[in-house]
Amino acid sequence: MGYSSSVSKPLAGTIIINIVYNFSSGGSLLGVSYIPVVTLNFTTLDLAGNADLVWRDAEFFAPSSTFQWNLGFWNNEDTTPLPVELISFTASVENKSLVLRWTTATETNNSRFEVERSSGNSSFQSVGSVPGAGSSTEIKNYTFIVADPLNGVQYYRLKIIDLNGSYSYSQSIKIDISFYPEEFSLFQNYPNPFNPSTTIKYALPVESSVILTIFNSLGEKIEEFDEGIKSAGYHSINWQPKSLSSGIYFYTISGKSIDGKSSFNKTHKMLLMK
Repeated sequence: MGYSSSVSKPLAGTIIINIVYNFSSGGSLLGVSYIPVVTLNFTTLDLAGNADLVWRDAEFFAPSSTFQWNLGFWNNEDTTPLPVELISFTASVENKSLVLRWTTATETNNSRFEVERSSGNSSFQSVGSVPGAGSSTEIKNYTFIVADPLNGVQYYRLKIIDLNGSYSYSQSIKIDISFYPEEFSLFQNYPNPFNPSTTIKYALPVESSVILTIFNSLGEKIEEFDEGIKSAGYHSINWQPKSLSSGIYFYTISGKSIDGKSSFNKTHKMLLMK
């Protein structure tokens, strides 16, 4: 005959369970030897934010000299629940865009996913973020399109950030991209608003000379980056202003192909908040 029961809000650590059997005749058990009489199956549910706990197998019951069967110990071997159970994380090139997709089975207090990129599987930098599902026991599918994928070999990973600010990382994935942008482009800086630094990205369809200039709200030049000759592809500059007050600033890119046949000039605004 099968029986079931539940424990509400279980705590990480050791749980001791007693199962009591009273003899209707009022008799008692003889002996104290260990006898395998009961098999227990445990299922942990995310009712108290304790998903993904790892529990070792329960011990057999042993009769005592009284009217009960006593279970040994049921120990949690991992007292730090994983915030996200990641099923898959993939990257593919679609219509000259890099598309990242990932799927989660469960999430616990998950604030967001930061998408990070590296050209050498180290020194990762953020390229965007996607909100998490908070706490969920349902399968969730996510998609992130990288607006400015780099040419060549690159690595991507997910920084999984809890609501309390703690974080963990997914395994990195590798992808080799060999396409070039079709036109000159200047992307919106990220993050924006920002403090203390921000990344400015641009795209070149052909090898070009590039100058990036920063202006304040009065149109006064604050800083200039002479990038020299840059190859066709996607490039970025990390700007960390010093001794500047909060406010609106503008960044302008001027590019000219080395064959002199095409040129480009574009401006975006950004917000520094201190």
